[in-house]
Amino acid sequence: MVSTSDPAQVGELYDNMNWLYDILMGSNRHIGYWGPDTDPGDAPEDRFTDYLISHLRPGAGARVLDVGCGAGGPAVRLAKKTGASVTGITVSGEEVRSATALAAAGGVGDLVRFEQVDAMKLPYADGSFDAVWAIEALMYLPDRAECLREIHRVLTPGGRLVFSDYTERLPLGPAQRETLAETFRLNELSQPGQYDGILAGIGFRDVRRHDLTEQLQRTSRENDRRLPEKMRRVAEEAGEKFSAHYRDHELRASALEHDYLGYVVVVAQSRRE
Repeated sequence: MVSTSDPAQVGELYDNMNWLYDILMGSNRHIGYWGPDTDPGDAPEDRFTDYLISHLRPGAGARVLDVGCGAGGPAVRLAKKTGASVTGITVSGEEVRSATALAAAGGVGDLVRFEQVDAMKLPYADGSFDAVWAIEALMYLPDRAECLREIHRVLTPGGRLVFSDYTERLPLGPAQRETLAETFRLNELSQPGQYDGILAGIGFRDVRRHDLTEQLQRTSRENDRRLPEKMRRVAEEAGEKFSAHYRDHELRASALEHDYLGYVVVVAQSRRE
């Protein structure tokens, strides 16, 4: 297993697997969202980005940090919809290149930039950002509390934080732990509500937690439905043997998501001076 405590190893993993993630998820590497007020013409993953934007609420010109930006889809959509200035960070050089090209193609290259940065050691001055979001990123960091302290440091007083994360909704036995390690490359996830006390202790206030487990489960079902076509594309790139192996990988992850895991979106504000 790649060590999540070594940013270079994690970055190398994402560099090597970026082509695969492009096939499986495109530029939006997170769950989808289905709701009564959503636009059915938008992709579910874009609707989830919009859901997060509605909680982040940045204005035009606001400075936003995207922690664990992936291939850049959410950052680009955020800039287009709000006019905010977005800095996306990842440990993968390949993701920086892909995301930068996406921003340029989307006409927001002047608003969005991407940098290869370790989220545990943010190279930004105190109060550099008006808002921060992290989409399915904190769970991969070796010390989530330390990363949240760094986020609090770089936020302006009263700045808003929004992040999403998987949780262990039900107790995991040895078989489920093995699946988690082999498919997510993690030994454990946070417990529901675990972040509440951590955030309060750091100095965040007005902490609110939204349970989106049903959205995760629907995403898993949709991914299963679309998997055969995606695996045909994987086979064209890497051969039938790899495609069959990764199909099993995806189905095991999907079953774990649906039967045992949960999903939360957490919203908080940094303490005002």
